[in-house]
Amino acid sequence: MPTITRLARISNATDIDPNGKLISLAALGYPNWVLITWYRDVTYGNDEYGCTSLPSIFHVWLVDLMQLNGQTPPNVPHVNLLGQECVDHWAWGSIVMFVRQGRKYIALGGGKYTGASRIIARLVIVDVTDIQNPQVVKTLEDDADRGFSNDVLYCPDSDRFFTQTSDWALRTGTWDEVINASTMKDLAVVKTYSGGVYTKLIDRKTALVGVKGSWDVLDMVNAQVVQTLAIDAWTVIRTSTGVFALIEDDNRNITAIEKYDPSTFELVDTFTLPSPIAPPNPPWGRGIFGVKDYIYILQESTFYIVDMANKTVNSISLPSALCSALSEVPYDGKLIVTEEGDSASQSNGWIALLEFDDYVYAKYDPTTRKITIVDKAGNAIANHTVNIAQIIRGVTSYVGQDVIGSRTSDSNGQIDISDLVGMLRIEP
Repeated sequence: MPTITRLARISNATDIDPNGKLISLAALGYPNWVLITWYRDVTYGNDEYGCTSLPSIFHVWLVDLMQLNGQTPPNVPHVNLLGQECVDHWAWGSIVMFVRQGRKYIALGGGKYTGASRIIARLVIVDVTDIQNPQVVKTLEDDADRGFSNDVLYCPDSDRFFTQTSDWALRTGTWDEVINASTMKDLAVVKTYSGGVYTKLIDRKTALVGVKGSWDVLDMVNAQVVQTLAIDAWTVIRTSTGVFALIEDDNRNITAIEKYDPSTFELVDTFTLPSPIAPPNPPWGRGIFGVKDYIYILQESTFYIVDMANKTVNSISLPSALCSALSEVPYDGKLIVTEEGDSASQSNGWIALLEFDDYVYAKYDPTTRKITIVDKAGNAIANHTVNIAQIIRGVTSYVGQDVIGSRTSDSNGQIDISDLVGMLRIEP
């Protein structure tokens, strides 16, 4: 049976909007840390940390899970990523983590909140090499607001950022170009769209850019669109075995799963679900991630497991309803979650760990750069082969992976990963 262990409550309110983001920082070598972005969704302020009125009601926190032991507000230990508690940055857009020239960075999409769900798009780059003392390196803003959030991408192979501006242009700039720019519109145009677009990272060189029904394949090395796909899905995710699209009808019921080849984007398999998976309220209150040919869909108190290879759908009832925000990267065999509040996309403030009875997982030692494959009791498992995939970006539902390959634990149950960089997913 699954268990949910409460760690701490960030607010006593029940209208906490975590923006769908509760993100592991394992990609940066901080496996015990998470990034939490949140605000009060109905009252817009008046929280326990002194954030009382728009626009500065948003929190962007770095939290060490090892320091959490049931604290309640305002005594939850955290580090403010942007240097102060109450900020005007609505981190609604995507979040990127990367290492450049030995320094560790987080880049935020989203933007400055101007009212009525409108923002001035921003690209904020923060140096988190010292996780306890983050430093904002660059804040680049658009010159007009809009009713849509901007995503952000970073390609380590070309040292390029990608983001969208208020004229609906997808723009790009190298690190130096972004650092030296005055506004986001100083960046070069890749393609102009008719409205806001989303980004889905496929691997370190490729991303999908678009909306349900039309997705462009973006070559991030050469900064050009190379293909357009008619994928009828809002949610597209990458696992070590393929690219999966969750096909929805007009009522947001998940009716099928399509699998695409990650190199050619050729459709290779389709699974029409025996019964559609109806959406929670609101529909974006789903938490979705994938491992190999399994797609996991968290909806309030139900955890669906779609087995694409064997064409089956199973479900597990959870002890309590959970919010859409979850880390799609297991933390010692667990998921980092937040409990549901007033709706499926709002939290009651509790941060918790969701753990299942049967799993094989990896414990990571940042000193030796080795992982130990262990069972539920914590016993090391020798000669156990696992698949290792590198997570390019740790954001719920928007995950790119580079498949590294299989490795086998030694007689002590250990695997040396000192030659690998970034966030790794260990797949039994």
